This record gives sequence, structure tokens and C-alpha cells, in this order.
Amino acid sequence: MTPGVPIINGVTPNSGQQGQQGISITITGTFTSFSNASVVTFGNSGVTASAPISATPTSITVNVSVAVAAVTGFTSITVTTGAQSVTLNNVFKRAAGNGGAREHQPEQRTTRTE
Repeated sequence: MTPGVPIINGVTPNSGQQGQQGISITITGTFTSFSNASVVTFGNSGVTASAPISATPTSITVNVSVAVAAVTGFTSITVTTGAQSVTLNNVFKRAAGNGGAREHQPEQRTTRTE
């Protein structure tokens, strides 16, 4: 069997909210050489990945953190292993989150009339 062009097939889960940390994601590929030495990066600097938790040549799991100020929308993901660099565009969605902030609730008053 002749090896083909390495590609990323998908990411599960493929989204996270602003301010969310420790999202365990698994990236799968074909003809890839993922390993515990691989580095996972995102096209949006507000999304970061840990060192690999586990890896096989075609699957890698990392923990992801999404900064509170990360721009919402889709971003690319890249896995680099030695000279091999594989990217999938528009695959991970950053959704708006409360980032620990509380929505302001107006004070409610009840007036009793007799």
C-alpha cells in the first residue's frame, strides 16, 4: 500500500465556549504520523492546546482552553509532528460564553397594596 497525503479527518468535540478550559478533544487523521511529540495549534491565538494526552499515528487527544477574549467563530487546527504539518480549516468553533461574568439583573421590588 502506497502512503497518501496526510489529512485531518475531524475533531471531536469541535467546539468550546469562551472561558472554557480543559476540553478534551480528539483529532483523527489519515496517513498521519501523530505522536506524543506532536504539537497542536489553532489559527486563533485565543485557543490553546496542551501537550498530547495520548496519541497513535492516526489519532491524538489534547486538552484545549478557550480564552474569555477569544473571537467567536470557526478556526483552523494544525498538528505538527517533525517535518509533517497537517491543517484542517474552519473546524473548531469558539462560541460566546459568560467567561465567569454575570449578567446584570435589575432589582425586582414587590409593592404590596391593601
